[in-house]
Amino acid sequence: MTEEITTEVSKQLINKASEFLEKIVNPPLKELGELLADKVKFWRFKNQINTIIKAENFISQKGIQPKKIRLKTLFQLLEYSSWEEDPDMQTKWASLLANAVNPEYSYYINSSYIEILNQISPLEAKVLDLMFQECEDFRLSEKLELSQDLVIRISFHSGFMRRVCKDFNISLEQIIIIFDNLHRLNLLQAPTFSANKPESCYYDLIQLTPLGYEFIKYCKFQ
Repeated sequence: MTEEITTEVSKQLINKASEFLEKIVNPPLKELGELLADKVKFWRFKNQINTIIKAENFISQKGIQPKKIRLKTLFQLLEYSSWEEDPDMQTKWASLLANAVNPEYSYYINSSYIEILNQISPLEAKVLDLMFQECEDFRLSEKLELSQDLVIRISFHSGFMRRVCKDFNISLEQIIIIFDNLHRLNLLQAPTFSANKPESCYYDLIQLTPLGYEFIKYCKFQ
Protein backbone atom coordinates (compact mmCIF):
# COMPACT_ATOMS: atom_id res chain seq x y z
CA MET A 1 0.00 0.00 0.00
CA THR A 2 2.81 2.36 0.90
CA GLU A 3 4.59 1.62 -2.41
CA GLU A 4 1.40 2.38 -4.36
CA ILE A 5 1.04 5.74 -2.61
CA THR A 6 4.69 6.55 -3.27
CA THR A 7 4.30 5.64 -6.95
CA GLU A 8 1.20 7.79 -7.27
CA VAL A 9 2.96 10.74 -5.65
CA SER A 10 5.91 10.27 -8.02
CA LYS A 11 3.59 10.31 -11.04
CA GLN A 12 1.94 13.49 -9.78
CA LEU A 13 5.31 15.16 -9.33
CA ILE A 14 6.42 14.11 -12.83
CA ASN A 15 3.19 15.41 -14.34
CA LYS A 16 3.51 18.67 -12.44
CA ALA A 17 7.11 19.07 -13.59
CA SER A 18 6.11 18.29 -17.17
CA GLU A 19 3.31 20.86 -17.10
CA PHE A 20 5.70 23.53 -15.89
CA LEU A 21 8.39 22.70 -18.45
CA GLU A 22 5.83 22.83 -21.24
CA LYS A 23 5.31 26.48 -20.31
CA ILE A 24 8.98 27.46 -20.34
CA VAL A 25 10.65 25.43 -23.13
CA ASN A 26 10.12 24.38 -26.73
CA PRO A 27 9.14 22.02 -28.27
CA PRO A 28 5.98 20.96 -26.35
CA LEU A 29 7.10 18.08 -24.17
CA LYS A 30 3.80 16.21 -24.47
CA GLU A 31 4.68 15.35 -28.07
CA LEU A 32 7.76 13.37 -27.13
CA GLY A 33 6.57 10.65 -24.74
CA GLU A 34 5.02 9.84 -21.41
CA LEU A 35 7.92 10.15 -18.99
CA LEU A 36 9.89 13.35 -18.55
CA ALA A 37 13.25 11.59 -18.86
CA ASP A 38 12.19 9.92 -22.10
CA LYS A 39 10.99 13.22 -23.51
CA VAL A 40 14.23 15.02 -22.81
CA LYS A 41 16.31 12.07 -23.99
CA PHE A 42 14.40 11.83 -27.28
CA TRP A 43 14.60 15.59 -27.89
CA ARG A 44 18.36 15.59 -27.30
CA PHE A 45 18.82 12.52 -29.50
CA LYS A 46 16.89 14.21 -32.30
CA ASN A 47 19.12 17.28 -32.05
CA GLN A 48 22.23 15.11 -32.22
CA ILE A 49 20.95 13.31 -35.31
CA ASN A 50 20.07 16.61 -36.98
CA THR A 51 23.57 17.95 -36.26
CA ILE A 52 25.21 14.87 -37.78
CA ILE A 53 22.97 14.84 -40.86
CA LYS A 54 23.42 18.56 -41.50
CA ALA A 55 27.22 18.22 -41.18
CA GLU A 56 27.17 15.28 -43.57
CA ASN A 57 25.17 17.35 -46.07
CA PHE A 58 27.71 20.17 -45.86
CA ILE A 59 30.55 17.73 -46.57
CA SER A 60 28.82 15.81 -49.37
CA GLN A 61 27.73 18.98 -51.19
CA LYS A 62 31.39 19.98 -51.45
CA GLY A 63 32.46 16.47 -52.48
CA ILE A 64 34.78 16.24 -49.47
CA GLN A 65 36.02 12.92 -48.14
CA PRO A 66 35.85 13.33 -44.34
CA LYS A 67 38.65 12.30 -42.03
CA LYS A 68 38.33 10.60 -38.67
CA ILE A 69 38.32 12.67 -35.50
CA ARG A 70 38.80 11.78 -31.84
CA LEU A 71 35.79 10.27 -30.09
CA LYS A 72 36.30 12.77 -27.29
CA THR A 73 35.85 15.65 -29.74
CA LEU A 74 32.77 14.08 -31.35
CA PHE A 75 31.04 13.18 -28.09
CA GLN A 76 31.75 16.56 -26.52
CA LEU A 77 30.35 18.37 -29.57
CA LEU A 78 27.24 16.18 -29.73
CA GLU A 79 26.68 16.47 -25.99
CA TYR A 80 26.57 20.26 -26.11
CA SER A 81 24.68 20.49 -29.39
CA SER A 82 21.98 18.15 -28.10
CA TRP A 83 20.71 20.89 -25.78
CA GLU A 84 20.52 23.54 -28.50
CA GLU A 85 17.07 24.64 -29.65
CA ASP A 86 17.96 27.69 -31.73
CA PRO A 87 18.08 26.76 -35.48
CA ASP A 88 20.95 29.14 -36.27
CA MET A 89 23.02 27.79 -33.39
CA GLN A 90 22.27 24.23 -34.49
CA THR A 91 23.70 25.15 -37.89
CA LYS A 92 26.85 26.44 -36.20
CA TRP A 93 27.29 23.14 -34.35
CA ALA A 94 26.87 21.26 -37.62
CA SER A 95 29.33 23.60 -39.35
CA LEU A 96 31.89 23.11 -36.59
CA LEU A 97 31.54 19.33 -36.93
CA ALA A 98 31.81 19.51 -40.73
CA ASN A 99 34.95 21.65 -40.51
CA ALA A 100 36.42 19.32 -37.89
CA VAL A 101 36.20 16.34 -40.29
CA ASN A 102 37.30 18.38 -43.32
CA PRO A 103 40.93 17.34 -44.05
CA GLU A 104 41.65 20.85 -45.34
CA TYR A 105 40.70 22.58 -42.08
CA SER A 106 40.59 20.04 -39.28
CA TYR A 107 44.22 20.65 -38.32
CA TYR A 108 43.25 24.20 -37.38
CA ILE A 109 40.13 23.32 -35.37
CA ASN A 110 40.89 24.09 -31.76
CA SER A 111 39.05 21.89 -29.27
CA SER A 112 38.29 25.02 -27.24
CA TYR A 113 35.90 26.12 -30.01
CA ILE A 114 33.41 23.56 -28.72
CA GLU A 115 33.55 25.02 -25.23
CA ILE A 116 33.29 28.58 -26.56
CA LEU A 117 30.27 27.85 -28.75
CA ASN A 118 28.56 26.29 -25.75
CA GLN A 119 29.07 29.50 -23.76
CA ILE A 120 27.64 32.08 -26.16
CA SER A 121 24.02 32.94 -26.78
CA PRO A 122 22.30 33.12 -30.19
CA LEU A 123 22.39 36.92 -29.93
CA GLU A 124 26.10 36.95 -29.13
CA ALA A 125 26.68 34.67 -32.12
CA LYS A 126 24.82 37.13 -34.36
CA VAL A 127 26.98 40.01 -33.09
CA LEU A 128 30.12 38.01 -33.84
CA ASP A 129 28.83 37.13 -37.30
CA LEU A 130 28.24 40.82 -37.99
CA MET A 131 31.79 41.67 -36.93
CA PHE A 132 33.20 38.85 -39.03
CA GLN A 133 31.28 40.05 -42.09
CA GLU A 134 32.58 43.58 -41.56
CA CYS A 135 36.12 42.20 -41.54
CA GLU A 136 35.51 40.21 -44.71
CA ASP A 137 33.90 43.15 -46.51
CA PHE A 138 36.85 45.35 -45.58
CA ARG A 139 39.35 42.72 -46.73
CA LEU A 140 37.63 42.31 -50.09
CA SER A 141 37.19 46.03 -50.66
CA GLU A 142 40.87 46.63 -49.97
CA LYS A 143 41.89 43.50 -51.92
CA LEU A 144 43.89 42.26 -48.97
CA GLU A 145 45.12 38.73 -48.42
CA LEU A 146 43.69 36.91 -45.42
CA SER A 147 46.01 37.04 -42.43
CA GLN A 148 45.83 37.31 -38.68
CA ASP A 149 47.46 40.75 -38.93
CA LEU A 150 44.37 41.89 -40.81
CA VAL A 151 42.16 40.95 -37.90
CA ILE A 152 44.21 43.08 -35.52
CA ARG A 153 44.04 46.11 -37.82
CA ILE A 154 40.25 46.22 -38.11
CA SER A 155 38.61 48.24 -35.35
CA PHE A 156 34.96 48.75 -34.48
CA HIS A 157 34.16 52.19 -33.08
CA SER A 158 31.32 53.24 -30.80
CA GLY A 159 29.15 53.80 -33.88
CA PHE A 160 29.20 50.04 -34.42
CA MET A 161 27.89 49.53 -30.89
CA ARG A 162 24.96 51.88 -31.56
CA ARG A 163 24.28 50.08 -34.82
CA VAL A 164 24.16 46.71 -33.06
CA CYS A 165 21.73 48.09 -30.47
CA LYS A 166 19.47 49.36 -33.23
CA ASP A 167 19.69 46.28 -35.47
CA PHE A 168 18.96 43.83 -32.66
CA ASN A 169 16.67 46.11 -30.65
CA ILE A 170 18.69 45.87 -27.45
CA SER A 171 19.80 48.44 -24.89
CA LEU A 172 23.26 49.87 -24.35
CA GLU A 173 23.49 47.96 -21.07
CA GLN A 174 22.73 44.70 -22.87
CA ILE A 175 25.37 45.18 -25.55
CA ILE A 176 27.97 46.02 -22.89
CA ILE A 177 27.20 42.73 -21.13
CA ILE A 178 27.50 40.91 -24.46
CA PHE A 179 30.89 42.47 -25.12
CA ASP A 180 31.95 41.62 -21.57
CA ASN A 181 31.22 37.93 -22.16
CA LEU A 182 32.91 37.91 -25.57
CA HIS A 183 35.94 39.56 -23.98
CA ARG A 184 35.90 36.97 -21.18
CA LEU A 185 36.15 34.26 -23.85
CA ASN A 186 39.03 36.14 -25.50
CA LEU A 187 37.03 36.68 -28.69
CA LEU A 188 37.37 40.46 -28.31
CA GLN A 189 40.47 42.33 -27.24
CA ALA A 190 40.66 43.94 -23.80
CA PRO A 191 38.64 47.18 -23.79
CA THR A 192 40.27 50.51 -23.12
CA PHE A 193 38.73 52.31 -20.18
CA SER A 194 39.02 55.92 -19.14
CA ALA A 195 37.65 57.33 -15.91
CA ASN A 196 36.85 60.53 -17.79
CA LYS A 197 34.55 58.77 -20.23
CA PRO A 198 30.93 57.81 -19.58
CA GLU A 199 30.01 54.15 -19.31
CA SER A 200 28.71 54.19 -22.89
CA CYS A 201 32.30 54.70 -24.06
CA TYR A 202 33.66 51.72 -22.14
CA TYR A 203 33.82 49.85 -25.45
CA ASP A 204 34.69 52.90 -27.49
CA LEU A 205 37.02 50.78 -29.63
CA ILE A 206 36.82 47.00 -30.02
CA GLN A 207 38.57 44.43 -32.18
CA LEU A 208 38.26 40.74 -32.83
CA THR A 209 41.18 38.74 -31.51
CA PRO A 210 42.80 36.21 -33.86
CA LEU A 211 41.07 33.53 -31.77
CA GLY A 212 37.73 35.28 -32.21
CA TYR A 213 38.15 35.57 -35.97
CA GLU A 214 39.16 31.92 -36.37
CA PHE A 215 36.37 30.74 -34.07
CA ILE A 216 33.69 32.53 -36.10
CA LYS A 217 35.25 31.28 -39.33
CA TYR A 218 35.09 27.63 -38.30
CA CYS A 219 31.52 27.93 -37.03
CA LYS A 220 30.59 28.58 -40.66
CA PHE A 221 30.81 26.07 -43.49
CA GLN A 222 31.73 27.83 -46.71
